[in-house]
Parts: sequence; C-alpha cells; structure tokens
Amino acid sequence: MRSINRCLILTIILSFLILIGAGEGKIILGLVEVLAPIEFFKRDTNFSFAGTTDDKAFSSAILALAGQIILIIACLTKKYLLKAIICYIGVSILIFSIIILLINFSNFNDYIFWSAIPFLLSSFFLLIFTTRMIILIIKQSKK
Repeated sequence: MRSINRCLILTIILSFLILIGAGEGKIILGLVEVLAPIEFFKRDTNFSFAGTTDDKAFSSAILALAGQIILIIACLTKKYLLKAIICYIGVSILIFSIIILLINFSNFNDYIFWSAIPFLLSSFFLLIFTTRMIILIIKQSKK
C-alpha cells in the first residue's frame, strides 16, 4: 500500500512539473493549473481542445487539476479495489490532458513530450502496481 501511495504522490508531482509553451516562453503545467480557474472566472481565455496553444494549455490544466484531485482522493482511500479504480480514472484523465497538449505536435513544442516522459513512466508504474494489487485481491478472494 505504501508503494502505491508513494507512486501516486510522485505521479501527481511529475504531472505538475510538465513544461508547456505559453505565449513567448515556457511554463510548468502546475502554474497554469493555479491560474486557470482565475482566467475561467474572468472569462478572458477560451477553453478549447483545439485552437491555439494557450487555449489548449488552459483546457489541459483544468483536466490535469481534476486528475490530480482524483489521485489525491485515491491516496486517501483505504479500500484496495476502490483505490485501484480511482487510480485508473485519475491517470486516464491526466494522460488525456497531456494528449491535448500534444495535438498538432511540432518541433516548437517537443519539450512538452520530453518533459512528460517522467510523468508517463511514473503513471505506467502506478498502473502496474494497481493491476498487481487487483490480481492479488482476486487470488485471495478465491481461497
């Protein structure tokens, strides 16, 4: 259980540190996650899955924030099977938020892909741990 919680926390932190292009520079996704609700209530930015990089960044940040909150809930859950299901949902949302950023992949935003590799690896190991946990639960229930 501890290894899954550690992997959950690592996945959340690494998804927070993904570099994205914003305007003329680069910024971490976590900072956009903090700014996105403010921009949403100001109605200054368009939130869309297709469009400019800035619009996709805010949409991706909202999704990533939702996925991170779901993974925090999974970290606090004590039931193994429920924890695994919540992990699958949270990681799926986080990976979808990265896919949104990588649509129309070009040389300009290849750093998004390279900075997302540690997150993708940690989410892969998290899914392996949770799948292994489900298999162990099924084996124990058959006894």
